[in-house]
Amino acid sequence: MRSLVVDDDLVSRRVVVELLRPYGVSEQAVSGREAISLFIAAHDQKQPFDLVMLDIQMPNLDGQETLAAMRAVENQRGIAPQMSVKIIMTTVNVDRASIDAAFKNQCEAYLIKPITRESLMINLEKFSLVPWNRQNKQL
Repeated sequence: MRSLVVDDDLVSRRVVVELLRPYGVSEQAVSGREAISLFIAAHDQKQPFDLVMLDIQMPNLDGQETLAAMRAVENQRGIAPQMSVKIIMTTVNVDRASIDAAFKNQCEAYLIKPITRESLMINLEKFSLVPWNRQNKQL
């Protein structure tokens, strides 16, 4: 699984990258602009990401704007919804308007920080990105 972890907070990025490490390669971005550049480059190289973990609160270009831009790139390239990247929004705030906006912009899930292994794995399994045994909490 190829993933892109986008967060302006170093500790948050490292936690998510470490949780994803057993399942494949993760690239990191500290801003929405950097994330969009990496996202486009991955498509140009015919190696698109399977997963984007996207923080909502970032300076300049926030997660909502970044999400909308990523979906616009997929739309412009004619990528069918069932083939699009799975985007999980992450945040420390439980704000109904923010959650609604994220789903309106077509994210697949919304996780509240701190991200736990279990909450992440449940979503990755739901999206068929990794096999995971909930009872044993391992592969």
